Amino acid sequence: MFDASSLGFRPAFAMLAPIGQRPAGIVAKECFGRQLAIVEARKGGDAQFAEQFLAQFGVSPSTGPRCISSSRIALLGLRPSRWLAIATSAEAQIIEPLERAVAGCASLIDQTDGLALLRINGSRVRNVFAKGLPIDLADGSFAIGDVAVSAIAHIGVTVWRLDDAFEIAVQRSYAGAFAQWLREAAAEFGLEVA
Repeated sequence: MFDASSLGFRPAFAMLAPIGQRPAGIVAKECFGRQLAIVEARKGGDAQFAEQFLAQFGVSPSTGPRCISSSRIALLGLRPSRWLAIATSAEAQIIEPLERAVAGCASLIDQTDGLALLRINGSRVRNVFAKGLPIDLADGSFAIGDVAVSAIAHIGVTVWRLDDAFEIAVQRSYAGAFAQWLREAAAEFGLEVA
């Protein structure tokens, strides 16, 4: 007989383990417990959503592939009229305020359990990404706040740049495959798991 009480929390990137030298050229840290949602404006609803989002969160949505953020939410422009909303911390609750922000003008799909987030930094982060991401991440090409929807090793990813790191969102069901790619790509530089 199946015992549901034996089920426990398992990190999406559980198989990600340190390898190689110290100090490592890559540091990866899973971002646990953050609420996430996809927001898509309905036809003609962009302006109303922007107004309602500003009222709820104090910032206006980006109109391009950029990340805007306030103290509790980051909103990543994925394509016209579509965004990925991410709580800035595990304590920040964003789903209910987002429901108010989309009322009558946009659709909301909770992705809290569907996407996994990983923060990646280190002196060799661009070298590692160059092995699988077909995007130039150099300072002049991919600025702080830039967002890209792409693929790494045939795995769909959303990547955005922070001050000193990159964050990446992966479908939770592909997190193990992405972790394996990252371990192999980072092997020559060393990988630390924070």
